[in-house]
Amino acid sequence: MKYCDKCNKTVSDKFKHCPECGNKLSHIVKDIDTKESSSKTIGFDLFAKKTIFAIIVVAAAIIFLGFVIANPSSLGSLLNPTQTTTSQMIAPTTTTISNFDISVKAVNEYTKESIVGAEMYLDGSDIGLTNEQGEKAIPNLHTGTHKIEARYKGIISDLTVNIPSSNSFTITMKAPITVSFSLKDKLTSEAVDNVEIFLDGKSFGTTSQDGGKELNDIIPDSYDLSIAVPGYGKIDVGTLDVGTAQVAATVDMPRPDLAVTVTKTEKIWPYCDALTTCLGCKVTVTNIGKAIASNPVGVCAMYEIANNAVKPIGYTQVKFDPLAPGASASKESEDVVKYNYFSATDKQIAVVVFDNDKYVPSTQTKLNLQLSGNIVGKVMEGIASFCASNPTICIKAVGVVAQGLGG
Repeated sequence: MKYCDKCNKTVSDKFKHCPECGNKLSHIVKDIDTKESSSKTIGFDLFAKKTIFAIIVVAAAIIFLGFVIANPSSLGSLLNPTQTTTSQMIAPTTTTISNFDISVKAVNEYTKESIVGAEMYLDGSDIGLTNEQGEKAIPNLHTGTHKIEARYKGIISDLTVNIPSSNSFTITMKAPITVSFSLKDKLTSEAVDNVEIFLDGKSFGTTSQDGGKELNDIIPDSYDLSIAVPGYGKIDVGTLDVGTAQVAATVDMPRPDLAVTVTKTEKIWPYCDALTTCLGCKVTVTNIGKAIASNPVGVCAMYEIANNAVKPIGYTQVKFDPLAPGASASKESEDVVKYNYFSATDKQIAVVVFDNDKYVPSTQTKLNLQLSGNIVGKVMEGIASFCASNPTICIKAVGVVAQGLGG
């Protein structure tokens, strides 16, 4: 192919002059296809560059719009570069975290004593036990708010602390205490031993010989106190207020109480000497008390009474086996008092029954020596005189009868 450089036409190689303009074709263009291809390539490159530029412009616009929406105040700064915001005027700061050593002490709210061996927790983590002073050291604790918890025998107390407001803290706990308990009989003030102690129905063991018992792990409060007495059963004592380390109570303990009757026994020869009467007594006792009469002994006092004058003439004894509550027994004295068969004086008998029960009042309480103004009082004085000479017999009086007088 030939190329007309005048009219820019391509002409077949067979022409020497351009059929369009008549211009003489002086050279041949063989690479015309390559030139056209190159021209097309140049045009495509230009279009691609314009397209990329447009994409960049649109992306920049979208980013700018997003920034303005997220930071509306920044638009004013862009429009007015000389304006300075308050936040730009504040210089950046650096926060420094300091650590502190603190100590926490666990104290019993009731006794004000330190609690040894309380489990301690810091922000939920176990940090060990309190020492012999009830304290726990916590080192290297950073500033801020922390929760400290103490646990002891099922009781949990906590405390919120602010560090570094202080380096020493105290947790008070309503913790159980050990109570020294003592129990006595209400009537005799004797120590009540060998009875089982119950608080709100829970057993705490039996009392010792001195009536004492150590009650462990007691939360100070009011409790229903009851006791179990061997051979008798349970007794409701009442309310026991536990607020200190020492508490005491009294109880009306079961004790024997004997109803007594007496009759004279008179025997003559051949059971007694000639012209002599042997005077004895028959004693019947019934235990109307609540406890066993373990060793009852009746003392029969014999008297002559003339013109309201009372004269002791002798004493005999009647010994009984142990007598349970509600039981009765009758016995005659083995010893007798001898007197002249022809004696005209009236012979009378009075009886006091003694028993060595711990919770029976003393002899003096039963005999009541203030009754000295009448015959009964005189008879009682006579028995008291006998008992003064026989202390091993007349231990504690559990029954008295003077119905034999005047009969």
